Amino acid sequence: LLTLWQFEPEIVAGLLIAALLYVAGARREPAGRWWRHALFFGGLIALALALLSPIEPLADHVFAIHQIEHMLLRSIGPMLILLSQPQATLIRGMPDGFGRKVFAPIVGTSSVRKAFGSFSPPLVATVLFVGISWFWMIPRWHDIAILDEPIHYGWHVSLLVSGLFFFSVIFDARSAPAGPRFGTRLMM
Repeated sequence: LLTLWQFEPEIVAGLLIAALLYVAGARREPAGRWWRHALFFGGLIALALALLSPIEPLADHVFAIHQIEHMLLRSIGPMLILLSQPQATLIRGMPDGFGRKVFAPIVGTSSVRKAFGSFSPPLVATVLFVGISWFWMIPRWHDIAILDEPIHYGWHVSLLVSGLFFFSVIFDARSAPAGPRFGTRLMM
């Protein structure tokens, strides 16, 4: 099993950048949020297990392990990360000036806000979350994704992104009417 661990530079780099930004931001915060830190790093560990551990190569041969991989990637990882409410911590962790001069102007544009806003209604986030999983279970697309590495990579990205959107709506810190009502969150 030790030889089945994979080193995918883009995945390791993404996880490492997220961890470093979070640690840098956490150092600039008041103490007392240890449980949020644990949730965030638990989410990163879930993503690493899904994409770098022996789960990944075994998932191509055992359907049950494939489903475990997708649960880690689509549900467990995003849920833990967004339960930690890491947005402010990650922004604080950005290099000085980058957040104000690069990140904020890009995120603050009306086109980016509209794009993210189009995925934030509860119905859209739920349909996206469920629909992407159903799409990839259509035998034709499932088989193609298993056999073609770039499509398989796209499958994983789509699962992760839909999970992040879904749980960002579920754990939106704003109360109604800015955020979804409690009953809506339960129905999701």
